Amino acid sequence: MNRLPQEIIDHVAWWLPLPEEIHCRNGMPSSPIRPSIASVSERFRHAVERLTFHELHIKTSELNKFDEILSGAGSYRRRFLTRLNVVVVLPEYGDHKVPTYEFAVDRYANNYAATRGMHQLLYVLSGWESDLRLELTLEAQSPSDSGALTSKQCYQRWKEIEQGTRHGLGHERYEYSMTEIFDVDKMPFVPCVRTIHFHGQRQCRQFSPKAALALATRFLQVQTVRTEWCEPFWFPDLLQAMRCQLTDSLNSTHFPPTLSELVLQLYPPVRISGNLTKSRNPQPNRLCRVLHQAVNHVANLKLHGEVDPSLFWPYQPSEKPQPFWQSMKKLEITMEQDSTSTEWYQRTNFNKWSQKIIARYGNDYDIDFPVNHAGLPAPGHGSVSEAKRAHRYINTVLQHERTLYDLTYRTLVDGGFKDDDDDDGSDHDNFENSNDADESKYEHDDSREDEMLEFCEANEPAMARLLDAMMKAMLQMRCLEFVRLEGCLGGMWCFEFYAPGVPSKYDAKSEATPSYARFILPKRHFWIPGEEILNGFRNMATEKYGQQPAIVWVTHIRRN
Repeated sequence: MNRLPQEIIDHVAWWLPLPEEIHCRNGMPSSPIRPSIASVSERFRHAVERLTFHELHIKTSELNKFDEILSGAGSYRRRFLTRLNVVVVLPEYGDHKVPTYEFAVDRYANNYAATRGMHQLLYVLSGWESDLRLELTLEAQSPSDSGALTSKQCYQRWKEIEQGTRHGLGHERYEYSMTEIFDVDKMPFVPCVRTIHFHGQRQCRQFSPKAALALATRFLQVQTVRTEWCEPFWFPDLLQAMRCQLTDSLNSTHFPPTLSELVLQLYPPVRISGNLTKSRNPQPNRLCRVLHQAVNHVANLKLHGEVDPSLFWPYQPSEKPQPFWQSMKKLEITMEQDSTSTEWYQRTNFNKWSQKIIARYGNDYDIDFPVNHAGLPAPGHGSVSEAKRAHRYINTVLQHERTLYDLTYRTLVDGGFKDDDDDDGSDHDNFENSNDADESKYEHDDSREDEMLEFCEANEPAMARLLDAMMKAMLQMRCLEFVRLEGCLGGMWCFEFYAPGVPSKYDAKSEATPSYARFILPKRHFWIPGEEILNGFRNMATEKYGQQPAIVWVTHIRRN
């Protein structure tokens, strides 16, 4: 055994059963074999430690123990660590606070705890070797949050809700809160992190844009920054404040020169009742213009959110700006239905059907949209009485959307809308108990795809302006290799661009990589770009590469 190479021993240890806590986390039977095998020899201990410390999940409350294990005589273990997932621990709260949203005093306590935890984390990591390549994921959480509960605690909570001894909720109390970090400029610099991910998907607490972008500047050799935010529903003033903070933060943030990839994922509220995100006093949106400048030196940009042509070309039509995005190789954008202004690009007809539903069944169901005429602030951002009214307003909106969705979906399954001349006199209100409302009918298959695509439409003038600005930007991007622009409607519309000599998954396997540019477009979609737009594609590639590109039509464009 002693004569075996270390690589073989590492491979043997990889296949040994996992410790009990990891097995239980993944629903597998427990086994203590891997920890005990570490005592066989020094080489087996090395192999087990390499696996154990490959990826760690810790809380800021455990940082002292973490530092002790990976410092001094144990500092060699840092070489094994590639992914570190850190939960920034926030204060606990009692069950009596679960039904309420967070107020300013709660947010301040959370921010203070988060600041203290982040300062301690950065202090620990600041002493690590600069040649390490650590991927760091940050998440904020209170031990009282539903996401922090064990399976047993979740089961007990649901049991209490069913028994009526606990109030069942459709929200998290932090839904309209964001975690701020104070005095980031006083925190130590960290040289060992190459990738940082600010976790903020729905049902999780989110770091504010200001906090996330400021923290990113403390990692001296960071190469990838990933951020994600779910924007607040139904309260446009809070939404606009968040977007303004993101814009101002991007404008003032100076990323380290090592940054090569930036991932910004902004999930705006998209509701079947229509666009509820417009502020009563809308201000010009500068986000895309500021983002255009902020990413000037990155090689890869991934953006999910609302975009407009100024992201690609924030200049006058006749203006000749200095070359920009000269380092960019890959550009991937998933755009939402609306632009950051007032235009829409692509949408489903679900909104139209919803309006027909209101006209048809408005007398029988309470489906008039509950408009926030009073201009209520988001829960927890006003007085106690305003918070109660806002809470009632949210419940009313949720009930409205549930009713509207149910009526619209069941009507579609039941045969859609008929013209008044086609009315056969039957009672259309019977669909609520109809067996035809079977969701299995909507399982995806090719025979139904054309029908599904008919549910969508595109605003061609707006799309033409966006694509024209995109072609202008691509024309002067010196290192460009790949572009993907995808609509938000379930991937039903998308195009990809490959530069000459860049392989694609659509190239014939028996042939060499083409020496010409290629635009990949789907054959089957609800919108086919007109000849003027396609000529814009051809003209850009011809001017850039000196030869005509190929426009390749495929059945489906595969997801990355």
